[in-house]
Amino acid sequence: MGDVSDEEEEEEEEEEFQEAEGEEQIDPEEQRTIRLLKAMKGDQYKVRVDLPVYGGNLNEEELLDWIAAMDTYFESEDIPDDQKVKVAKNKLKGHAPLWWDYEKAERRKK
Repeated sequence: MGDVSDEEEEEEEEEEFQEAEGEEQIDPEEQRTIRLLKAMKGDQYKVRVDLPVYGGNLNEEELLDWIAAMDTYFESEDIPDDQKVKVAKNKLKGHAPLWWDYEKAERRKK
């Protein structure tokens, strides 16, 4: 009847996530998260996403996890590139905002 089965729809979604030439492939767990968020994004459902906070800890794994979570959020919510820094900087705590302020000041000097 012209309806796309769940399996066909899932295959189409998987194709969307396939690696484009020269681009990094998205982790399967992130793919599931993005699909879930997109499925719930309609007018009826508003997903409240509690974005993680990064406190400036020098733990590499913590930083990479924070970046991955932010990237997943940006993609699922179609956040424009020019708004990503504004969103991310509001999720910096502890020493991280101090670092960010320093970086901004240094860039302005150049």
